[in-house]
Amino acid sequence: MSLDKLKAKLEAIKAAQSNQSSSGESRDGLIWKPQPGKQIIRILPNKFTEPGYPFVELYFYYDFGKTWVSPSSFGEFDPIINYCNSLLDGKKVDKEEFKRIKALERKLLPKVRYYVPILVRGQEQEGVKFWGFGVQNFTRLGDIFTDDDYGDISELKTGRDITVEYIPATKDGEFPKTNILVK
Repeated sequence: MSLDKLKAKLEAIKAAQSNQSSSGESRDGLIWKPQPGKQIIRILPNKFTEPGYPFVELYFYYDFGKTWVSPSSFGEFDPIINYCNSLLDGKKVDKEEFKRIKALERKLLPKVRYYVPILVRGQEQEGVKFWGFGVQNFTRLGDIFTDDDYGDISELKTGRDITVEYIPATKDGEFPKTNILVK
């Protein structure tokens, strides 16, 4: 595996993320976001990751005015992570101070997003896009990938399509829902 190729692909994803307009749509169409309702996609093998593992992990900072990619996404030193790791480094603190430090870490530490290359059925002419999602959808897809009954759903010839149903949040404080059904 060539790390230079992987870094180039991750930089392309990073560039696409930074090119997003205020509506959330990517200007160059590289990043796919499900629309309300059902869409059918096919997860593709990722030539930059291990066979059978199409996921790319990227860590993002969201609370610094803009969205930033953490250097840790590329195996580089991240001073913010280093700072957070030093907050309790061998120090004895009382319970209230511990809670305060942990709350600060939660705010400062980058959040993980997973990306997989996909084709959107009915829009194949647009080419490969990347679907980004959080831990919950990663866990759902991970369970599917590790289930022997499905096999490698990202395999080009024998893989399976996936119906992604996106249900937007309807109330304040509620999160949108994503249902995943493998065909």
